[in-house]
Amino acid sequence: MTMEARRQGGDGLRPAALRRLLPAAVVIWAERAFAAEIGWTAALWLGWTALALTGVLGALPGGLRIALFAALILTSAAAVLRAAIRIALPRRQDVFARLDRGGGLLLGSTSFTGAAPAAVEGDIGAALWRRAQADAARRPPRIGLPRPQLSGDLRAALVGLSALTLLGLVLAGREAPSRLERAFSPWAVPLTAYSFRGEVAPPDYAPGPARQFELTGGGTRAIELLSGGRIEIERLAGPGDWHILSPAGTRVDPAFVPRRGGVWRIVTDGGRTLAALRIGLASDGVPEVRFDGDPVRNATGALSLGYRLTDDHGTLSLALEVSGGRAPARTYSLAEAIQPGTGRVFADLSADPRAGERARLTLIAADGAGNIGRSPPLLVELPVKTFTDPVARRIIAIRKRLMQGDAISRVVRDLTEIAVRPESFDERTDIFVGLRSAAWRLLHSPEETARPQVADILWDVASDLEDGGTSRALEDLRAAMERLMQQADSGDDELLAELTRQLENAMGEYLRRQIEAAMKAGEVPPAAAAMQNMAPSVDTSFLQAMMEDLKDRLAAGDTEGAQQALQNLRGLMESIQFGASAPDPQAAMRAEAMREAADKLRQAEAQQGQLRDDTIAEAVRQAIREDEAMLEALGGQQEEIGEMVGAAAREMEALGAGVPGELGEARAAMRAAARALGDGDAATAAQAQSEALRKLGEASDKLQQQAEQMARQAAGGLPQPGQSGSGVDPLGRPGQGFGMGNVTIPDEQRMRRVQEIRRILEERAADPSRSEAERSYYLRLLKRF
Repeated sequence: MTMEARRQGGDGLRPAALRRLLPAAVVIWAERAFAAEIGWTAALWLGWTALALTGVLGALPGGLRIALFAALILTSAAAVLRAAIRIALPRRQDVFARLDRGGGLLLGSTSFTGAAPAAVEGDIGAALWRRAQADAARRPPRIGLPRPQLSGDLRAALVGLSALTLLGLVLAGREAPSRLERAFSPWAVPLTAYSFRGEVAPPDYAPGPARQFELTGGGTRAIELLSGGRIEIERLAGPGDWHILSPAGTRVDPAFVPRRGGVWRIVTDGGRTLAALRIGLASDGVPEVRFDGDPVRNATGALSLGYRLTDDHGTLSLALEVSGGRAPARTYSLAEAIQPGTGRVFADLSADPRAGERARLTLIAADGAGNIGRSPPLLVELPVKTFTDPVARRIIAIRKRLMQGDAISRVVRDLTEIAVRPESFDERTDIFVGLRSAAWRLLHSPEETARPQVADILWDVASDLEDGGTSRALEDLRAAMERLMQQADSGDDELLAELTRQLENAMGEYLRRQIEAAMKAGEVPPAAAAMQNMAPSVDTSFLQAMMEDLKDRLAAGDTEGAQQALQNLRGLMESIQFGASAPDPQAAMRAEAMREAADKLRQAEAQQGQLRDDTIAEAVRQAIREDEAMLEALGGQQEEIGEMVGAAAREMEALGAGVPGELGEARAAMRAAARALGDGDAATAAQAQSEALRKLGEASDKLQQQAEQMARQAAGGLPQPGQSGSGVDPLGRPGQGFGMGNVTIPDEQRMRRVQEIRRILEERAADPSRSEAERSYYLRLLKRF
């Protein structure tokens, strides 16, 4: 039987062979092209790499290197084009043969599986043919590794250049990536030739020194920044113009405030990325604020408000919202740039439409990121300013009707009736002008804006009639303090000196008007003889000492200390009022007894602190040697302190005052400490004593506030100089809470530490490599030492 095979074309080939036909053809063509045309081009690229690693290309001028690199690219492109033209595509038989050799098959096995016999189906020849195809299909065809037929010269060149490349890699070491990057870069200037310096400044609501960093070309710097912070980039080395590109592709100046996180690139005007900043923006949390204790009315009529503030990055402002009744809610600014923690602020609400009524007070804290926190509301009866001048009382009555919605025509008529009788207010021109101005505004301004504006005018007119300008002088004094408080961290010595001078003048003017008003009423204030001839600048010793302390802190850049000194000064000025009062002798005795109880509690607190320290020392000794005799003695001392605290609690109950809950918790902790000492457990006793000490401190603070409040009630609601709780002793000097703090004489070790800090600050302040802002910061720190 004659066996004739007929081809089935590519359709009869196995899938493995079909998938490899095109790759095999490409490999065959590449082998022929590499041997004939492209081999020498590859040798040139290998030589270029070797020259880059050995540093030869790095020594060439940038323009020459770019020209050589361009010539190499053109030569390579020409070689590939020449090979594409001259080297023909492989034939089908050559591809089958390559697959047979790569897979280790008999020659013709790949094409054999795609053929069919000429005999009909069922013939014994067809069966034998299928058997042969099955045998051929047991091993798959493969392309195999490329094996170009190189000439001797090309082979020798490739081997030699490969060895030179390996040598260059060893010589370059860690610089190998940068050398290769420069060799294959299309730019004449390498990235390593660029360097930058950056400064990261925190936002205004989170004060602190600026941070500096350096960035080399091709590098990336991660920066964590608060929202609102500022970044400024300065180029130290490298040619050409450049700018910053935001993640959105927007071009920004080298000094910018990032509004979003992401990668900000430093690029040339030609679009080349020189370096990158990976900026992460941290969000500022919402501040939490609440009242700390009940409001206390001061001598000037202002409310002293305790607050407790929590914020992650500092708070910008603190305000008070007053609402309730028929009048619309009003917001009063209390403090700017206030720091987290506890403190006291002052709010004069005597001019509020709700004065004398119960109102809802809410503290509002706002930070620089726009977050606003509100305290739980507090219901308080607002203080009322008492007017004794008949005309002033009538003006205040008209003002109240105006705020309650009385007819404009009726209010204007009543104001005109007062104005046409100037003898009733001693023919004072300022009072007449104020009354006519209020009437004119009501007639010619929109009602929704005229009512609150005229209400403020009438309040000022009535206050001037009542106290001869003392209220206005007090407002000027408060404004001067607020301006100085806001600029305390500016670092501008001339501005701070001017604001301090304005504060001194405002303080002198206020005290002078207080004395004049008291003498006009026939009341001689304490130490009046020493104060009658006082000039606008105050010359009393205690105020001068407080002002000198304030100036020193401002000059030293001690912003926190200066702000605390201003708070002390504000508290003192709000507490001073000259004039007669109607004290209650029995209430004064109770207030004095309460103050004595508070002093005993302070003594117990001091003894408890000393006992806690002794217990800790004994715990250390006990770990070395067992000696319970000393612990028993300490237990006896603990019981004595507990009895002292118990006696103070009983005195408070006898006075009819509420005993702070913290005092009971402190006594419970003391009993636990005494039991632990009796059991010989010094460590447990020390823990209980620490808890007792903390609760004693909290109870002492509350008891001191109660004593001051009782003293105010005993003085007719207003603290008087020399009375308990006034903050001023009988000679007009500041008492507890208004001084500049305790003076501690430093020991030799602390003095050496101060000298070391001063030396470091002087070195950094004189370092020319640091920025002007950083050196100024160190100079301000130096003033503290």
